[in-house]
Amino acid sequence: MNDLNSGNNSLSQPAVAGMRKGMKIAWRIALAFVPLWLLYVWARTLPNNSLVVIYFGRPADTLKYLIDERSSLIMSSFWCVLVATVSLVISGILAIALLVVGLWSDGRLSVIERLSASLQTVPVLVIVTVSLLVETQLATLFNISPAASSYCVLPVTVALMFPPLANGAGAIRRMPLQLRELLRIWGAPSLWKIRRVYLPLAIPDILTGVRASSTWAVGATLIAEGLLNGVSGDSNTLGHYLVRPFSSSASPGRTPAVILIATVLGFLVYLLFVGVQRYWESRLIGDTNPVEISLPLQARNGLRGRDEGEVI
Repeated sequence: MNDLNSGNNSLSQPAVAGMRKGMKIAWRIALAFVPLWLLYVWARTLPNNSLVVIYFGRPADTLKYLIDERSSLIMSSFWCVLVATVSLVISGILAIALLVVGLWSDGRLSVIERLSASLQTVPVLVIVTVSLLVETQLATLFNISPAASSYCVLPVTVALMFPPLANGAGAIRRMPLQLRELLRIWGAPSLWKIRRVYLPLAIPDILTGVRASSTWAVGATLIAEGLLNGVSGDSNTLGHYLVRPFSSSASPGRTPAVILIATVLGFLVYLLFVGVQRYWESRLIGDTNPVEISLPLQARNGLRGRDEGEVI
């Protein structure tokens, strides 16, 4: 009887696996169907006096705007990505510079860590707005008139610099006490410790913070571009199109087209800095994701052959 029950259980396992696979396929089809259904409703079902159609037009309007205004959209996208990328690089450099300043005293480093961790909770919109106000006052004081893209670098950099700064300070403060005591007993010079110990220890965490900031780098750039007023080129930015979507001069389909482009740009910037992090981590600490079959211990113990079905 036990053998019969075990046989029934073994027969039911493929059926259960098939059901699970079928449910996954059905779920994926449903997920693909929902956006198509919403697109159909937007294009064919919604009346012309609905808010969605009034403000966003129809899908055909979005496609027409993407085709007709492709040149201006490409240039606006290029400057948006450039500002976001440059701001991320500068934020990482500033984080390293501030950590070097804080390393001359443990008290300063702890203050930097607490302050940067607290400022991470401030909304990006608030940081960008305050930074733009300060930058505007400085530009007026020194009679400077930078272009819109240059104007956005400072506020976006300030909005992005706190995660890498907090991560780097935390990594240094988590350094093993034994290593600190060893450096103290040895009497290593402060500059040597910073260059040879502290910064190499903190750079992987700083890169992780930069990667985290890259998730909202394009968003911060769009906010800065949208808040600009009276600056050369401020009306030709993606942020201007997005923050002011309901003006009478807006073309039908402009807002959803900019939303789509901004989403794609944000994903691309994030992927770019994921690659940057992996490259520099491989330069600093080697390959962190080795292939399992290439491990010497596995080859020596015959695990590779066992995985391939060989008799050891």
